[in-house]
Amino acid sequence: MFKETVYHGTLKHKANRIQREGFMQSEKETEWLGTGIYFFAQRKDAEVWANREVRKGKNQGSSPALLEAVISCEDDKFFDLDISANMEQLVSAVKPYLINGNNGHAVIDGPDAKLKLRCLACNFYKKLHGIQVLAYSFPRIKNNDIGFPVCVSQRQYAVNTNKNIIELRELAIGGKQHEKSGS
Repeated sequence: MFKETVYHGTLKHKANRIQREGFMQSEKETEWLGTGIYFFAQRKDAEVWANREVRKGKNQGSSPALLEAVISCEDDKFFDLDISANMEQLVSAVKPYLINGNNGHAVIDGPDAKLKLRCLACNFYKKLHGIQVLAYSFPRIKNNDIGFPVCVSQRQYAVNTNKNIIELRELAIGGKQHEKSGS
């Protein structure tokens, strides 16, 4: 059984609704890991997300909120794309269907084509194999204090439904950091 403590950054009024009614699935066609309910492995990443949301003009006057959840599913319903064999399996499973349309033309065109293709590929694979929780650590380059570029990663989880969330509670923004060891 896969079971993990994860974090979701949002706005206070949304956190209140989530605790009453459950999460709404994010269904944009450019989602990083396909449609789902998104969580971060690290509390600090969820706090940064919540604070960014507050700074958006449409959210003026809102307060940030942090939710801690325990997500769970059967081991065969969890798929970790940080494992290179799993990434290769996803790519090889969806590539014939999604990369080329008629006469070798791309199935998806336009400015967000790669983002849309990744989202579609994740959704296709999750549906094909009954995956309930998909995880990946997105790499990014960040400069350290003296200007050297350093590769850091941000682990995210896309959870299919509220049924995969077995515990949920609100934490204080800026509270004690209970990070996972090795992070």
